[in-house]
Amino acid sequence: MLTINGSTVKSPSSMEIQLFEVGDATRRNAAGEQIIDRIATKRRISLSWAVMTPEQLSSLFSAMGDPPFFTVSYFDPVTGLARTTTCSCDERSTGILRITDGIPVWRDVTMTWTER
Repeated sequence: MLTINGSTVKSPSSMEIQLFEVGDATRRNAAGEQIIDRIATKRRISLSWAVMTPEQLSSLFSAMGDPPFFTVSYFDPVTGLARTTTCSCDERSTGILRITDGIPVWRDVTMTWTER
């Protein structure tokens, strides 16, 4: 369901894709009609994983790498097909469900990626 820089990662429990317009501010012309200078339509992908092992979480972060941008392949709601794009990670958070024998089990892992 999801690959990052060519690596398959654990499928998210939830994935929401938001389409947003990039362009100049909306304004009105002399006739009162709305004018929009659309440059592009981009996607913002919100993901969450209910529970992850340390290995799964590490694999996810490793796949994203160190640079601010990474390549993501996912199913796009507009085309219904697999789509590959370049994103950056805007935010990420997680909590600990429990620690067993010194090993954490992560819960509610969330990330938001924005298309470049």
